[in-house]
Amino acid sequence: MNFEQLQIITTLSQEKSFSKTANKLHITTSAVSQAVSSLEKELGINIFTRSKQGSFPTTKGQYIIKNAHIILEKQLDIYDYVSNRINFPKIKLIIGCIPGVNYPLIKSLQVLQNEFPFIETLIIEQNTQELLKSLQQQKFDFALIAFTDNIKNHNLSYKLTKITNGSFCFAVNRNSPLSTYNILTYDKIIEYPLAIYQDNFILNHLSYIEGKTHKSAHILFKTNTLNSIMNTIQQNMAISFGPDYTMINDFSEKLSDIKIIPVEEDPETFSPSLWFVQTKNKSLTEIGTLLYTFIKQNIKHN
Repeated sequence: MNFEQLQIITTLSQEKSFSKTANKLHITTSAVSQAVSSLEKELGINIFTRSKQGSFPTTKGQYIIKNAHIILEKQLDIYDYVSNRINFPKIKLIIGCIPGVNYPLIKSLQVLQNEFPFIETLIIEQNTQELLKSLQQQKFDFALIAFTDNIKNHNLSYKLTKITNGSFCFAVNRNSPLSTYNILTYDKIIEYPLAIYQDNFILNHLSYIEGKTHKSAHILFKTNTLNSIMNTIQQNMAISFGPDYTMINDFSEKLSDIKIIPVEEDPETFSPSLWFVQTKNKSLTEIGTLLYTFIKQNIKHN
């Protein structure tokens, strides 16, 4: 049984003639005859009674034709559905992300929504610990998080894919004495006031630097607002640090005033990789695969 056969028997029930049915469907009379005979043979019943007066549905044939109409209507609904994607039922996605990757994420979502205009998104920016907690509670469909390879030990019910490796780097004002360096050492960093984003991932690394230098850092202020950090650096009041991809993407429009400088290589530190976290809901697999691809294309890194 196929759609063509169903179209032929519903048309034949209206036209009562094999030749008229053939003319209406722009096929040959023999094609109509073969289609009806083949379907009757498959079902093991006569759908039509043939006579000189015409072809008329049998009692059982009327039931078959009635359901054929329903199937063909559903077929049209499906074609209408996919030919006008703007009328798809909305799919709402909740996406978590760390600060500093909003720009490439939003740019990627714009491309994704061109492909799937029925998608609605809500982006929730959180620090690392809040984001991990939300992921453990499965509050997000997708997320971007900076973490070491140790993230795999957190038993998250998500698919984890690394977007890029990363390393810590510092943002300094171009008028700062530090801007003359292409690589910074911990001893130089510790002498300058710091504007710190309140994130355990960042604070733990700062504690590590204090331990390596045996000196206490001068923290000018801690904040949850990256704009405040950028303003402080632009005024040459402090320096700041984070994973290279967050600093480069977040400060990209300020690079005329701010210089991003890597830190000396240290084998004892862990790489703050950027991870794409994807729900295991198979209905969102295609969307997740494309979103990952777009983010990987748009993210800037050293």
